[in-house]
Amino acid sequence: MDIFWGLLSLINILILGFSLTRLLKPADIIDFILFYCIAFTGPIILMGYLLSQFNRLDDLFSWFLFSLLMLTVIMLFWFSKGERKSIFAAKKPFRGIAIMGDWFRMLSPREKIILFPLLLTTAILGLVNLIVILFSAPHNWDSMTYHLARMAYYLQAGNLDAFTANYWAQVVHPVNSTLLFLYTYIISGRNENLTQIVQYIFYWVSIFSVYGISRKIGGNKFISMVAALIFALLTECLMQSATTQNDIILTAYLASAIYFILSFKETNQMKYIALSGISIGLAMGVKASAILAFPAVIIISFNALVGCPRNYKKLMQKTMILLMFLGIGISVFSLPAGYIRNQVIFGHPIGPAKVRKMHSFEGEAISYRVINGAKNVMRYFVDFISLDGFPETLVKKQQLSVKNIIKKIICLLGIDLESKNGIRASFIYERLPSSDEDTAYWGIMGFGLIWVAVFLIIFRVLGSPQARLFAIAAILFLFTQAWAGPYDPWRGRYFITGAVFAAPVMVVFEKHIKSDLLYAFVIIIISLGCISAISSVLFRDNSPIFSYSYKSVSKKSVFLLNRIEQLTRDGEEFKQRLSEYENIIPSAAVVAVCLGGNSYEYPLFGEKLTRKIIPINSFINGLQPIPEKADYLLFSNNLMPVNKSDIHLDGDWYIRNLTGRLRN
Repeated sequence: MDIFWGLLSLINILILGFSLTRLLKPADIIDFILFYCIAFTGPIILMGYLLSQFNRLDDLFSWFLFSLLMLTVIMLFWFSKGERKSIFAAKKPFRGIAIMGDWFRMLSPREKIILFPLLLTTAILGLVNLIVILFSAPHNWDSMTYHLARMAYYLQAGNLDAFTANYWAQVVHPVNSTLLFLYTYIISGRNENLTQIVQYIFYWVSIFSVYGISRKIGGNKFISMVAALIFALLTECLMQSATTQNDIILTAYLASAIYFILSFKETNQMKYIALSGISIGLAMGVKASAILAFPAVIIISFNALVGCPRNYKKLMQKTMILLMFLGIGISVFSLPAGYIRNQVIFGHPIGPAKVRKMHSFEGEAISYRVINGAKNVMRYFVDFISLDGFPETLVKKQQLSVKNIIKKIICLLGIDLESKNGIRASFIYERLPSSDEDTAYWGIMGFGLIWVAVFLIIFRVLGSPQARLFAIAAILFLFTQAWAGPYDPWRGRYFITGAVFAAPVMVVFEKHIKSDLLYAFVIIIISLGCISAISSVLFRDNSPIFSYSYKSVSKKSVFLLNRIEQLTRDGEEFKQRLSEYENIIPSAAVVAVCLGGNSYEYPLFGEKLTRKIIPINSFINGLQPIPEKADYLLFSNNLMPVNKSDIHLDGDWYIRNLTGRLRN
């Protein structure tokens, strides 16, 4: 019966999103896709907030009722407008799909040679990633430790309230993306694999956003599609698109906001201002790191507002309207996502001081920030120069040779990037190529094409005013990341959002593609980029599509792994202990858990989340009493003493049977 109510709620929300999109009157297919993304996901998030107040997050019938209520309100509004046409009438946004084939045939041979491999590679890898999503369990480290772990806690409690978490991230981070995972999970019959489809959908939304932005800044269909497809094949984008991370969700919302701002500049229609504010609110409700994109977004917004008739009164009016809708977006979709809760619990909307200092330069002297921020700019640029996606064994030697040259030059300048100051984790020049969602950057098309275009524009070799604005925004995004906090080797995922500013600047190549030298260069980089993209998906770190053995390395296909092996692809050290845990703990048991932060907690709930997990190592208040209703205690010997009767799983994990025994 749950699946029935889940299906009905999904149908309601699909129609609701379509109705809202029709009311907004999209001008073309890109408008339609981005409008629909906001109109579909916004109500899900809003319903999540509301159902949490009634402790009904895990009740699909309640989701159905709330979705039906929202749909009824929209339908009444639609009919009150006296619209003559049906809400389901065909609209012109889809006309472009029918003529794509004719358009492609009209391209020049050079354009076809550039575009075809990008299209084919994106389509094939999109299908492969979809198959991976359907037939393998989630695996990402952050997903196991907090994205999906807290989803399970929220379903267990029925609400989004703060709980006695072992890991601060489960409470402190905003919840919008987790609500999308949660809804997908419960309407799919508790299919954990399908939680990964959320980012996959947003991956495609991001691609369309980049295409739309490229068109808005002067690119024709061909070069805009090239920019969007290169974005699609960046190593980090491909890696994240099949995970339950949330950086692509953040990217899609911010990219939509930028597109809407550019659309406002073009049309002067207020709906775009409203949608940009709502999109930014949704983005902030996904991650607080959305704030780091604000400087780049602000300069683009300022340009759009100034681009209106240069009337001071009009400029102030448009600015106030933008700020008003931004305030609405933040009030409705950001503050309830966790910022209010953090303010109440920790006295700060971002979270406790310890967490803030871990990720920022808060409390450091200005001179410290300036020096180490400058070093971080260089560190990130060195990290960008990486053949991510290619098999490490094939390109390791070449990459290390290039990095050694860079290292010698930087050291000759007297700059020590390997210093322990201003870093969260060690910076090393010898970072190897990666095909992983946490450690990869953009790959060869990133430093070989996108950054080349950015710097050609910055140094005025090529460019147009709009492309130059986005090149400046891309550099500003990089600088903001560098000066916001300590160097983080896992920050490549943050730069997915940065690619939204950087990728569209490739439209400057449009007028120069007839040059034999530039054409040959672009073809070489795109060919290598497509090869690296295919390699990254087929032979992903820790979870290749095909089994292989090479020298001392042997990997089994992800499809040949059992559920625990799939879940622990990013945490091999947890595989043995979780396998034994599954064999010992009954599927319906109540388990008190006393583990350190950043532990693999999601698998503890079991398949379909049938176990009740009670964390007792509060990151706020320390160790809590073992609950009377707990059947078992899972603990780390670093946090609690071990009794003779306790069962050692592996590493520092132990199990204590509490049924019929004293619980001290």
